[in-house]
Amino acid sequence: MLERNNGSVMDVYAFKNTIIENSASGAAFPTIIQVLQYQCSLAKLVVYGAAFCDHFRVKHIRVEKPDDFIKLQGSKYVQSELGAILKNVQSDLENGYWVLFSGTPCQVFAVNNYLKSHGIDTSKLLLVDIICHGTPKPKIWLDFVDWLEKEYNSELVDFSFRYQKAKWKNYPVMAEFKNGKRIINDYKVRLFTNLFGSHLIMRESCYNCKFSNLDRPSDLTIGDFWGIETVMPDFRYRDSVSEILVNTEKGAKIIDTILEMSKENADIILMQCHTDEYLKYQHNLNEPTHRPIYTDEFWQDYEQNGIEYILKKYAGNNVIDIIKHSIRRFRAEY
Repeated sequence: MLERNNGSVMDVYAFKNTIIENSASGAAFPTIIQVLQYQCSLAKLVVYGAAFCDHFRVKHIRVEKPDDFIKLQGSKYVQSELGAILKNVQSDLENGYWVLFSGTPCQVFAVNNYLKSHGIDTSKLLLVDIICHGTPKPKIWLDFVDWLEKEYNSELVDFSFRYQKAKWKNYPVMAEFKNGKRIINDYKVRLFTNLFGSHLIMRESCYNCKFSNLDRPSDLTIGDFWGIETVMPDFRYRDSVSEILVNTEKGAKIIDTILEMSKENADIILMQCHTDEYLKYQHNLNEPTHRPIYTDEFWQDYEQNGIEYILKKYAGNNVIDIIKHSIRRFRAEY
């Protein structure tokens, strides 16, 4: 079964793949998929991850066709629904498939614990978790989608929490509508991201997360490499760099393959971090997200007054905050 490391990781790397688009950071996740495809050779690979489904409900889905792996790329700042995924993973492993499961640490732990309790052979399973800040409740996200569609008088057809083509460094957002409008970083489309950043919309359990440390339930942990310019000044890139934590020998084999790939392909950059300074920039590898003092008031306001009220009171949908947003956007673009 999956090896644990008693509160520490084996190695830490900075990573960037410059030729893969639609990734929220340095494209670590799609590259890991490519490596696993290579390692399992002609055997079938199944990948599980979070995707937008059923008009932007966030669910874990099973993907087998390589052309569909792109559905799992990109950040979704919402708790995904697992549904029958645990049994599906079990079935795939029993039928000889290679399986990559990605998710939040609590989801990865649930998968591993379920398989262990059922005595399933996990030699063909790779577990990847994220450095998680906490996950919002799905209902408030869906309420926001409905509100956004009313504001723009059109159905939402695409949404990105981390739109890499925008110039802004801090979580650029894109919303595309059926009427052809594509809105990038406008204050309205950023309101849910503002709520996420306030930490008010997290599930209650996130404030007491037992995975906010280096004792990871996965083979590999991925996230943004915040502070890369200070921690690893020799790394050639400063923006959109992935941080990869290697937690098991199984994960180390993936990294070894990426290292070999990087020797032959200049678009793939992987460099080991030889200091623990990276921890200064990763709050959720040290402790859980703090519970804001206004959390109870927020949820009471939401239940009593609905989404539009809290967007005005807590997310910045008011005159003063709109002006501040316009100034920040002007400075970012010019």
